[in-house]
Amino acid sequence: MIMANPSAKLVPTVLACAAFLVLVGTSLTRPISAQPAAVPAATNQAPYRVTDDRFAALFPTGIVVAVGGKEITVEEIRHEIAPLISQLQNKAYSQAEFDLRLEQLRNNIITQRVERALLIKEFHENDGGEGAKHIPETFIDKAVADDLANKFDHDQSKFEAYLKQHGWTMADYRKMVEENIIFGYMTHQERKLAK
Repeated sequence: MIMANPSAKLVPTVLACAAFLVLVGTSLTRPISAQPAAVPAATNQAPYRVTDDRFAALFPTGIVVAVGGKEITVEEIRHEIAPLISQLQNKAYSQAEFDLRLEQLRNNIITQRVERALLIKEFHENDGGEGAKHIPETFIDKAVADDLANKFDHDQSKFEAYLKQHGWTMADYRKMVEENIIFGYMTHQERKLAK
């Protein structure tokens, strides 16, 4: 009976449903190639140049802060940031995001440098009348020799080229090594006290 007398309302309903399913089906089966892959906008940025970072304008004297008898300079902060620039550019999806990430990184590095300078200052201050502490020269000699072996493959010319690249003398390098030893020691002491 149903086949012999189809309802007048049934045919249009079935046709409407069929049309709807065709429409939905075609919208869900677009070729994937038509959807471009998302690429960070930062990859299209011009290469980062330190002259564009407006950092020097904030500190026209070239000194970011002086703490513990040590000046932290714009160039020192830039030198530490430089190896991380490509990583920042890859993560940023716009110039604004890149600028924000760069500012956050810069502030973190400045904070770390200040904390380091304060710990080194604390180490050198008089301690209960015992006089200022110091790192024995033999410790520094060993650390420099270890650096020459591990970082420069016992190659004095590589080491000298590294000093020249950074504008350092041997005395500057030894001072940095001494501060690294002090910072490591003071950080260890702080961790012990925190337990």
